[in-house]
Amino acid sequence: MAILYITDLDGTLLDEEARVSAETRAILNDLMGHGLPFTVATARTHLSALPILRGLNLTLPLVLLNGCMLYCPQKEEVMEYTPFSQGATHALVAAEVLAELTGLLLTIRSGTLELHCGDNQEKAFHKLQDGLCPVTTKTAKNLGQEELLFAMYTDSHPEKLQRIYDRLRPRADLTLDFYRDRYEEGRWYLELFSATASKKTGVLRLKELCGAKRLVCFGDALNDLPMFEACDESYAVENAHDEVKRKALASIGKNTKSGVAHFIRAHFLKCTI
Repeated sequence: MAILYITDLDGTLLDEEARVSAETRAILNDLMGHGLPFTVATARTHLSALPILRGLNLTLPLVLLNGCMLYCPQKEEVMEYTPFSQGATHALVAAEVLAELTGLLLTIRSGTLELHCGDNQEKAFHKLQDGLCPVTTKTAKNLGQEELLFAMYTDSHPEKLQRIYDRLRPRADLTLDFYRDRYEEGRWYLELFSATASKKTGVLRLKELCGAKRLVCFGDALNDLPMFEACDESYAVENAHDEVKRKALASIGKNTKSGVAHFIRAHFLKCTI
């Protein structure tokens, strides 16, 4: 494989309604039918990424959870993963108690993924529920032998999330992403992953597995910058964060105008002539 193309999802490949547009889907499926090596790298779990990606004929592994998981879409199974450290899991238990808040926890045991939904996380649960893995009502303190991969907390008021964020932010073994939802007004999210992995480590591992010689990637947000470091060519969509544009080789069209798909078509055809 000469070149592997990898794109972020939200704000990059997806439109303003978190969808793969019909135009993007048609272009990419046509190119993949002619041998385009293409996949995605996202902070999303398989629970929210797979429904969005339906209709795209993806065959290569997906980089999920900001690089904490490599997932095979054809076999619908986890290939590799990086869990929370034991210390980070214990710290999360204490933070939940302090904030009086439970969340969504994604765990794995013997290769099987499970989703654990706290009693005040109905909206977030609704966003992720798609029958893609078993569901329980466990909280962090009730986890047994499961390894924790991902934690997400949501609220219409950020104060409780802020308590968890402030308590866990000093930990070097956790990556925290605290943000206002770009799709739903008045909703805040706090997401936590192992700091051992990143989009950089994820795409480099994917490069090794696929035997690619070069990586070309696309992004819009600050969490895409580690991926940019790993790639030979990195491009920012027109709507990207200013810092991402500064780090990119060049800027391309907007996510709402199928900018990634149009650029890949021109780049891939040029490289295969």
